[in-house]
Formats: sequence, structure tokens, C-alpha cells
Amino acid sequence: MVLAAGHRPCACCRRGDFVRFMECSQEAVPCKERWTAAHVDAVLHSERYAKDGQNILRTATLETLPHGVIVALDIVTTHDTLPDCWLKWEGQLHRWSHCG
Repeated sequence: MVLAAGHRPCACCRRGDFVRFMECSQEAVPCKERWTAAHVDAVLHSERYAKDGQNILRTATLETLPHGVIVALDIVTTHDTLPDCWLKWEGQLHRWSHCG
């Protein structure tokens, strides 16, 4: 779910996951110098936001998404400015919010 949200694992509280993430980043996209957290953060940021600062939205069918991903569906929302968010878990969608 972390990568789906466009974030890397924390280097302090999730050290093992962070080290593995950095190893995978280096393997997937080799560069002359070893990847750093700042480099990964810059890449992830550029993949989330357009040059004008707007979020880049991607579309996909639910079947292609992993469990644990949070999605905004292309449906009428209950909020004027924020879409309803849903958690995909074990093949089902569950309404999701920061409030629980």
C-alpha cells in the first residue's frame, strides 16, 4: 500500500522495508550513484504531481489492483471537493476515511 500511495517506507521505523525498497529501486532503475532517500522522494513526487502542481490521476480496473490499495471511484461523491475513498481488501471494496 505504501507504494500505491506514492511513499517509500520510513528509514527509521521500518528500516528493513526501507533497505529492501532501496535495493529494489537500485535494481529496477540503475544509476551511477547509489539511490538515496532524497532521490527516491523526488522521483515519487514527480510521478504524483504534474508541473502545474495538480495531482496526476491514473485509471485502472479493480481486478488489476492489489489488496490494500485505496481508490477514488469515478462516481457521484458525497463531498463537494473530495471523492469518496475505498479500500480494496480480499476482493471487496470498503469505504475508507481518516476517521475510520
